[in-house]
Amino acid sequence: MRKINFQLYFMNIYLLNTTIEGKETLLLSIINPEIDTEAKLTAKAIVGFVLDTNKPISTENVRLNPTFIDHFHKTIVFFAQFNDGIIHLVEQQQNGFVYINDLRNKAEKEVRKEDIIGSFEVKNGELIHNSYQPNRAYKMITADGAFVLQPELEALLYSTAY
Repeated sequence: MRKINFQLYFMNIYLLNTTIEGKETLLLSIINPEIDTEAKLTAKAIVGFVLDTNKPISTENVRLNPTFIDHFHKTIVFFAQFNDGIIHLVEQQQNGFVYINDLRNKAEKEVRKEDIIGSFEVKNGELIHNSYQPNRAYKMITADGAFVLQPELEALLYSTAY
């Protein structure tokens, strides 16, 4: 079992070797069942599948798991309703959009479009909950590494994945 750590503040993603239909497969998972023995490796925990184990992990070399992607975005919607930081941004914004950003490049002044996870509409200082739109240009894995989330969001994603 190999662990990928692209950055120090990054959610742990583990490389898990398994066999699917007689073929050895390398999975990317947010859960390592060897470390967290109480966790069950479900489809919601599997980020994706490495296509060619002889090539580096990259956007082009990982097939993302649609079940994980769906869980990821649903977790963001739930999280946004209760997060003090997002609620504060919404109150300040009053009208327009609040963006949920990947933190992998947080030192940069300008957020790149592939680091914008999604957005919510804001009207009269209220978050419109059913307005969440995932950003089609968002990349979970880039040359800068895999996704990085706020610690509270990361914990929620992890705890609801099994």
